[in-house]
Amino acid sequence: MFTYILIIIIVIPCSFLAYDIFVRINCIYKLIHIGKWDNPQEWESAVYNVCCNWARKTPIVKINRDGEFAFCNIFARRNQHPAIQYWQEAGLLLGLSKSGSHYSSYIIKRNINSTTGDWRYNFQHADIGLLAYAILRDSHHPNEIHLAMDKVYLFFTSNLDNGTIPYRTNLPNIRFVDTLGMACPFLMLYGTKYHNENAIELAMKQIEEYDQAFHPNCHIPCHAYDIKLSKPMGIYDWGRGIGWYILAIVECLNICEQNNNYKILLSKKAISLANVLLPLQLENGGYAEMIFNRKGFAESSGSILIGILMTKCYQLTQFEIYRESASRIINRLMSSTLRSGQIYYCQGDTRGIGYYSKTFSTLPFAQGMLLYLISEFKLLNAHNS
Repeated sequence: MFTYILIIIIVIPCSFLAYDIFVRINCIYKLIHIGKWDNPQEWESAVYNVCCNWARKTPIVKINRDGEFAFCNIFARRNQHPAIQYWQEAGLLLGLSKSGSHYSSYIIKRNINSTTGDWRYNFQHADIGLLAYAILRDSHHPNEIHLAMDKVYLFFTSNLDNGTIPYRTNLPNIRFVDTLGMACPFLMLYGTKYHNENAIELAMKQIEEYDQAFHPNCHIPCHAYDIKLSKPMGIYDWGRGIGWYILAIVECLNICEQNNNYKILLSKKAISLANVLLPLQLENGGYAEMIFNRKGFAESSGSILIGILMTKCYQLTQFEIYRESASRIINRLMSSTLRSGQIYYCQGDTRGIGYYSKTFSTLPFAQGMLLYLISEFKLLNAHNS
């Protein structure tokens, strides 16, 4: 009996350790020849092919708990959450739609019942908003999915607190910057497609409310904001957090082209943020995971979203400095792409205020948004030629 107990005591920890060693060796192997792209067209094609493959079957993004055995998290089923997966598929869909690919239909059919126009599942988190936005944006027949979109709108309006949307219902007083990217583009597009002015106003109110969470000396949003205490929470320079704000501003700006008042307001916000970010760009062209860290390495997901901001600001102003910044970001992203075409150095999921992942790998959301950025930048250059 003692022998069996001894075997269990030795074998189980060794199994956990062996799995973690395998994961780390596999990561090192994937990094061989990273960034060895001589031809930009071949690189773009590889990025596109990965998006198409992941549209068929989107990889599950793991919740990374730094300092714990990876196998232990898998065994305890603590390594994944459906809310994270919503915005992974949304990023892929946005990129594929922007590039005109028919592979976007795989994601739509997986989430929407084509017969009923309803979701194939129930949802409980605000992250569904970005996926709903991507689906509605791709749809040529919005009335066919009216039921699904109505449910998302009802979800948001049913959970209002102080007139705006909390990211999580168990934290009603806290506004996270994530919510801007998840909810505002959907609300703006929903209101435009279905002639609901209240939805458009809610999107703008959510964005304008967040002005209270800006750094006192510059136009950079904090990670979160307590609306009851009127206090910012978390850090100001989280790269992907700034990216969520960018996604809200740029996408809402793309939708409300006909509304001159909203267009002027959102354009000012975009340009103000871009001007703050320009001097924070690293020498290698990217942006650090915490963008105030001038010695940090380039984190891909935040860099991609900042690149999208720069292309938009160039469209608004025709100032070469924005186009040059976007070009440098794209060059950096090319050097951060695996030989498989997968963009690397993407920060893992953030589990809350102050809990920023130290795991950097691939991310379907970033893969799709990279395709989005490439498509936008090519369009921008085509107009100039």
